[in-house]
Amino acid sequence: SSIKPIMSAMTDDNGDYKLLRKLPGGVKELFILSDCAGVPAILYGAIVSGEVKPEPFEFNFTETQNRSSRASDFTYYTLGNWNYLGKPDYIDSSVNFALSSNEYKSISSSLPEMSKVNKSFTSQNSIFVEKDTEIWLSIVSDKSLSNNAISYYCYNNSVEKANIKEVIAFPSTRTYSLLNGLNSGEYIKLKYMDPSTGKLSKIFPAGTNIGFVLRTNAFNNGAVNSGHSQYYLNSAWNEENSNKNHCAIFKTSSDNIILGFEDMNNDRLFGDNDCNDVLVHIKSSTSNAIDNISKIGEDKNDIIVEETTKAV
Repeated sequence: SSIKPIMSAMTDDNGDYKLLRKLPGGVKELFILSDCAGVPAILYGAIVSGEVKPEPFEFNFTETQNRSSRASDFTYYTLGNWNYLGKPDYIDSSVNFALSSNEYKSISSSLPEMSKVNKSFTSQNSIFVEKDTEIWLSIVSDKSLSNNAISYYCYNNSVEKANIKEVIAFPSTRTYSLLNGLNSGEYIKLKYMDPSTGKLSKIFPAGTNIGFVLRTNAFNNGAVNSGHSQYYLNSAWNEENSNKNHCAIFKTSSDNIILGFEDMNNDRLFGDNDCNDVLVHIKSSTSNAIDNISKIGEDKNDIIVEETTKAV
């Protein structure tokens, strides 16, 4: 947080960045970052012979990946298969529930980087379905340093942590546009898991509670593992002693729900509790089927950025 940028600027309304700047001669590497929801978190490139081609930055956490806690020691269900990069073969290409630019701005302003999440967004332990509905899910943004997995579970009135039946929604939350990886804004259709029979069906019946789990560093070499840490929408199940909140949830419009995850332990040094490391969009087919969630105001303001040519 103490590092200041060499320069900052906005794209045009097509997402193109066309500002020409000269960099100081001592600069050898270039990092491009954005705090805005829906934008790749970090690009990187080495400057060679006066040229640079930024690519999505890949983090290498070999030590974490080799931890014994990464063993496949939990049971889960799936909605289908996925490739070795974690892209599901059950992407629903027939739907497009794209969020508006004002909704993206509202998300970014409601979950600012390096700021503790507003407590009004962390009060719910589940999403309650009030009307029979179909439900879709997409990754809005992934700023995490870890290759995480997202799962969900269904229950009626109450459930113990040991008894949940987890269904893997996204085996990997990474949305880098590399090879055949998952892209931001691609939707999967969730299925209702009957908590008593374990059977999957397309319609989530009224009266269903849905919980979500973020499993950090849980995807490796095409497989889902238990992960380094598990963070639940039901905050009582999380591992911290004090601040257990890892999920922020709100509506940007009547049927657009945003769920944000914090992927770091809140009791440790780097836990910033901003709940914007992984953002997902939850969309229901029935209007107001999920209505017990607070709605944030629409941000119609222009984003203002100060530009500077000072080098670090």
